[in-house]
Amino acid sequence: MVKLPAHLPKGILSKLADHLKWVEEPFDKSGNLLKDIVYQAGKKGTKAKYVYTTDSLGRIKQAFAYPLILDKIKRATHARATPGKLPGDHAGHLIGDIFGGSPKLDNLVSQAGHVNQSKIATLEKKWATLLGKEPPADIKVSIEVQYGAGARPTGFVVTEQIDGGKVKDHVFHQ
Repeated sequence: MVKLPAHLPKGILSKLADHLKWVEEPFDKSGNLLKDIVYQAGKKGTKAKYVYTTDSLGRIKQAFAYPLILDKIKRATHARATPGKLPGDHAGHLIGDIFGGSPKLDNLVSQAGHVNQSKIATLEKKWATLLGKEPPADIKVSIEVQYGAGARPTGFVVTEQIDGGKVKDHVFHQ
């Protein structure tokens, strides 16, 4: 078992279940996410390394950006075939490309178009504006992905804290 990075905030570590295993590579030989793991991912060429967990079915369950950073690298081409994708769905980033979120299936889930391009995009634009100021805001984000029986998420709970202020939850249903 690989040792957890020392720079992870205690808040993240306290939220992770004891049965999860830290791994350097989150994919099996077939390209599927491993079950019950914790891993880091970010866009190649950026300093962003965000923490994720998977559930017992190998679905992304949580994503943590402690802190969220603004990424100046151009948009990366991302995977399109997310698990459980329905017509009209997008391959949605949990941590957006603009923040150095990975373009691979270690950060992408099927999202209804109206959730991805409207509700989540509104939050991301606000965060990008705050991170672009001098000094940049200190933004912490955690995302819980909710599922029914299938591979497609049924909803998301996005929790944000800006500059140490009040913790705010945003709930999105698909």
